[in-house]
This record gives sequence, structure tokens and C-alpha cells, in this order.
Amino acid sequence: MGLSGTLSTFPLTDLLQWMGSARKTGTLAVRGERYTKKVFLKEGRIISSASDDPTEQLGQFLLSHGRISEEDLRKGLETQARTKVLLGKILLMIGRIEEPELRRLLVMKAEETIFSLFLWSDAHFEFADGELPDQVFVPIGLDVQDVLLKGVTIVDELRNVRRAFGSMATVLARTSKPVPPGQPPDRSIDRSVLSLVDGRRSIADICLALHASEFTVGRLLIGFLDRGYVAVSRREEARGPGRRTPDRPFVSPHALVARARERLARGDHDQALDLLHEALAVSPRDLEIKKLYDEAAEAFREDAYAHHLPPAKIPRLASALKDLTAEKLTPQEMFLISRMNGTWDLKSIIDISPIGEVEALRLMKKLVERRLIELE
Repeated sequence: MGLSGTLSTFPLTDLLQWMGSARKTGTLAVRGERYTKKVFLKEGRIISSASDDPTEQLGQFLLSHGRISEEDLRKGLETQARTKVLLGKILLMIGRIEEPELRRLLVMKAEETIFSLFLWSDAHFEFADGELPDQVFVPIGLDVQDVLLKGVTIVDELRNVRRAFGSMATVLARTSKPVPPGQPPDRSIDRSVLSLVDGRRSIADICLALHASEFTVGRLLIGFLDRGYVAVSRREEARGPGRRTPDRPFVSPHALVARARERLARGDHDQALDLLHEALAVSPRDLEIKKLYDEAAEAFREDAYAHHLPPAKIPRLASALKDLTAEKLTPQEMFLISRMNGTWDLKSIIDISPIGEVEALRLMKKLVERRLIELE
């Protein structure tokens, strides 16, 4: 039988404990304000995970840990689109990673997905009893009890990260304390994170540059903070769900949805998405709003590729990179621009970016409309 509810009434720890002790087989889907994450179980053991958070997808995870390059990912995704073979299997077949290493990283990825869910106190969940994906490549077989025991410590660390840094917009700087020789090790994600702390980049910027999640980067940065290698340069507090700036009065989710439907009827998917995102910030558990948001996102995606952003077109800067310094560009826009090498087509750049496909398409569309890039 299936089961659904919210994590505020049925906490994730209790939910996983029940599925493990009852030796359940099926798919647990947890829907947050922005992303949906899934945990797959067979006879009470976790065999795999999935997430539509781009930084938690396999290709981005392998990139962030330095196991593949962006070109490896681009080629792998291109092959996957053509053959429908799973990305992990493609990377094994072309020799970019060995199976033991892939299995180890898949365990880390599954744990990261689950541990991040421990902080989702107000999300909606559904357990589809007996349902599993058609393909689970390299099943991992994690014991639920082991994950829960490890999760207690990890969640404490994540709460410390949020207390110490406030939000992802916080900026850190290096201190004068020297780092011991050989620490962190060369080519490790630890060293990559530390090398990007410069008093200008925010934590979000570092995550973007490394294709890494808040979970991974935050845990490493709190370690560097505790050891005195970095310090908070500019702290930014997190905005709570539904919090608005003083110059923008509160609008009910019902009114926002009504406006969004009007925009959708006129084909203005961009505005509809903005309105629905605002509605979800106020009512993150409303599945009807989430469903409408997903429909609007898919409509935007289809329209963008068909009429505005042909996937095979090659994006190029309309002027020299140095001339863009006067433009107000977001870190996400700068990331996309930095990957425009005159060879990769638009779809390739979007595929390898740690930004959701629809969000990346919206950014590309705005760059074209501002005449900062051209499509050839």
C-alpha cells in the first residue's frame, strides 16, 4: 500500500525507520519548495537515489569530485540522449571511471541526498509501495539504520553550517593562518573549495564554480572556519519561506495562481513561472501549485527550444568579454557565458551546467534579449 503525508507530521527518521523495519520495497518521493528527491528501497535497504536538484545528479556529482571533466560529461550526455543508456554505464564503458570508484561515489551521493532531506521539515512525501525504476545501475544496498545513525551527526553539522553562515549569499575570506603543506591534498574538492575563498565570491558562487551542492561545500567551509583558515567577510541572513521585501505587499497564493493562469493563457510562460515561484514560497506544500509550476516550466521549455533558443545553435558573445564588466550579471549568467567557447552548442552548455534546465534556458533567453550573446 502507498503512504503520503508531510514531514512535519511524519518525520523522515520515523519514515525511514518504518520502511527499513518493514523491509519495504518501493520509491519514496519527497517534494520540497524547489526540488523533488527520491529514495529507492528494496526489501528495506536503500539501493539508489535520485534528485532534480542539478548539483545532486550523477554527472554534476562526479564533476564536483574531480572524477570527470565538463567535456566528459558533455560527451556522456550526448551519448545518453542518443542511446538511452544510463550515464554511469557510459562512463564505465569509455573508461572514465572504474566500477569500484563509481559504486563508492554512488553511496556518497545517495547519503548526501538523504542527509539533506533531514532539514526539510515541511515537505510533502509519497511512498509508492512496490514501485522501482526500470533501471538501477550499480545498486548500492545501504542499511537504513546505518544511514540514520550517521545522519544524526551530519544533520548537526548542517545546522552548524546554517548558524555560522546564515545563507548561501555569505562571503568568506582567507585568514593569515597558513595551511600545512600537502593539506588539503592536491586535486581534492577540499583544496578546490579553499582556493575559491577570496573575499569576493559567495558560498553560492563557490558551489556554482565547482558544480557542487550546498551540502558538500558548506561542510568543508565550516571545517576551514573551525580551523581558522577562513573567516566570514560579509554575512547575509537567510530569507524565510514567503518572506517579502517591505516595498512589496503580501499577495495571497490564490491571487498569484490566478494571475499565473492568465499569463499562461496568453503564452507568457516567463511571467507565469515568476508568479508561481512566489506562490510556492508562501505555500511550499501546495501540490496543485507545484503541479501547475511543472506544467508552466515544461511549456516554457518547449517554447524556448522551438522558437527562441534552438538547441543546436552555438551561442557567442556579442562583444568582448572585457566589455561585459559594466553589465550587471548574476553568477549563473557568468557561468553560462564562460562556457561559450565557439564549439559547444546551446544544449551542451545547458546540460553541463549545475543549473536546472528551465532556469538556464530563462537566463539564456534574457542574455539574448539584452543582446549580450548571439546564436549562430
